[in-house]
Amino acid sequence: MCGGCCGNDREVEFASDTLKRESNSKLKGPLHDRKVRDIPMLIIFILFVAGMAGIAVRTSMTGNIDRLTHGTDSFGNICGQDNTQVTIGNSSQSNNTNLDMTAYTKVYYRDLTELDATLSMCVAACPNETIACRATAGNRAQCEGLGVCLNSGPYTYDPAFLNYRDNDDACPDSTYKTRDLIGINRCFPVDFGVSLNNTKLAILFNASYVQLGLADAWAGRYAIAYMSLASIAVGLLLIILMRCIVKPLVYLSVLLVLAGSAFLCWLSYDKWHSFKTETLPADKSLWLDVDVRNEKFLKILFIIVCVVTGIIWLLVIALRNRIRLAVTILQEASKALASIPALYFSPIFTTIVMLAFVGYWLFIMAYLSTVGTVSIVSGRAQTTKTEEATYMVWYHIFGFFWLSQFILACEEIVIAGSIASWYFTQGSSAGLLKMPYCSSIGRLVKYHMGSAAFGSLLIAIIQMIRFLFEYFTSQADKYKTNPIVEVLKYCVRCCLWCLEKMMRFLNKNAYIEIAIYGYSFCTAARQALMLIAEWLASITTLNLITAFVLFICKLLVVIVTGAISYFYITQIRADLLAQLNYYAVVIAIIGIVAYLLADLFLDVYDMAADTIFLCYAEDVKRNDGSPEKPYYMSTNLAEVMGKYRNEQEKKKAAEKKEDKEDKAEE
Repeated sequence: MCGGCCGNDREVEFASDTLKRESNSKLKGPLHDRKVRDIPMLIIFILFVAGMAGIAVRTSMTGNIDRLTHGTDSFGNICGQDNTQVTIGNSSQSNNTNLDMTAYTKVYYRDLTELDATLSMCVAACPNETIACRATAGNRAQCEGLGVCLNSGPYTYDPAFLNYRDNDDACPDSTYKTRDLIGINRCFPVDFGVSLNNTKLAILFNASYVQLGLADAWAGRYAIAYMSLASIAVGLLLIILMRCIVKPLVYLSVLLVLAGSAFLCWLSYDKWHSFKTETLPADKSLWLDVDVRNEKFLKILFIIVCVVTGIIWLLVIALRNRIRLAVTILQEASKALASIPALYFSPIFTTIVMLAFVGYWLFIMAYLSTVGTVSIVSGRAQTTKTEEATYMVWYHIFGFFWLSQFILACEEIVIAGSIASWYFTQGSSAGLLKMPYCSSIGRLVKYHMGSAAFGSLLIAIIQMIRFLFEYFTSQADKYKTNPIVEVLKYCVRCCLWCLEKMMRFLNKNAYIEIAIYGYSFCTAARQALMLIAEWLASITTLNLITAFVLFICKLLVVIVTGAISYFYITQIRADLLAQLNYYAVVIAIIGIVAYLLADLFLDVYDMAADTIFLCYAEDVKRNDGSPEKPYYMSTNLAEVMGKYRNEQEKKKAAEKKEDKEDKAEE
């Protein structure tokens, strides 16, 4: 498929000859003389996508999405529809199947404490009050009027046909207050005073802080929307600043993190000390249990903050010289992005495509969940999936991993091709290739769709293995396991995570090689591995520092947006502040959204920095700076990289000298 698992030397020779031939005229970025690569993998990918389309057609014929959108009762009836002609197996075992539910559009669960055992019923309207149905005759009549009893509405009560927890009576013990959410067709509880002991729902519904947090999020929904837009503005402002003054901005960000971490260290100490000396009595014997816990918590928090602060300061001091390297790379990335502004919109376009695919995938998965045979077992409806449906589900799950990674792979190849076009033409008299972003998309579609499919397949396989591992371990968690098995489980989980990270790193560098030279995936991966081995220390440092710097920039967006949100809620919207129980909940949500949006835009810088570094490595490998073979790098990059290489060569020479002296002494 790729000329061997390690790539094809003829592809490298072809690229070298093409590079020499194009250099004799005018080099205009990535090589133009290319061939379609990884054709077998492209064919496999197309057939796989066709298979997913076939699943979509098949499920639309055999599934019934109304079972999800409208909901069903415990007897297989779809709420809001006429079920008299619906086929339900063993329908003779229930007297409540094949009913006309046109007027009964909402699903109501009679007992939230036992969702697996209780009945679900179709009702005309969701109950809006709590009634003890069996307490009095009047209460029973009210419950029958609400349609929650099996002797009311379309249902018929006959204990001989029933097998559920409270089958001794047509009515439940009580109703609970619910509300109909538009479009969901389910009755959701709103009065959480209902007894939910010993259930997972109890943890959610009885936890007052969760209720209050959700209420705050709903009350501050407009503020969250406004501040999300503000975070986009802050992110765009940061991008503009990085284009203009990336160097002082990065150093300022580093100083802010250092100062901020030191301030948090002092603040945590001040809170602990003031709580201990001013709030609590001097005699420790008078402390309550809650006082002891709070004092211990603040002390531990102070220690953790100080340790993290110390680590941050030590890292910055140890890597202070190499931060300059990352700053220079980011400066070059800023220049490239300023020259190709279309790249700013690349993550937005990718996100739109990804959201469209995820929406399609979820829609088909919803259909797949309804594929199967509905039959009555012990008076209740059960859906039995066919073997075909099971295979389709697993196929569709793997398709999610492969196609989502394929979309991301295409984005990385396009960005790498655009940045490479800028790098190799920035000093050319011919100038930058016209519309490099569109040209990069054209090369991807014409030559490298198979390569993108190959690289994304490897990631998808690893993700599928991780998914299967988590699925089977979750099934095994139902049974008691010994501690050794638990340790092995976490070790395997960690190894699979590391494997995926390493493959992503290799893929990214392989995509850059593909974008520059037009290799097949295997050849590009081999060339990338050779470059990584040659520049291992530099690449590792660059990735760590660049990731750290970009994280600081993302953090800066979060801090600025959070500060604006705090001022907006506490100073401008006093009415909103009065409605909130914990305004920090709203600010936290805004911070999360701000981070995600900043990550969306700034990750382009990460790919640009990696591409520029590999372009530099190829530049140094193929050129020597002479008039016949001039470097394509900028003067600033050449100066910094030259000093950096000289430092590395001096270190290597010193190490060799020490080794010789040690051998001489022996």
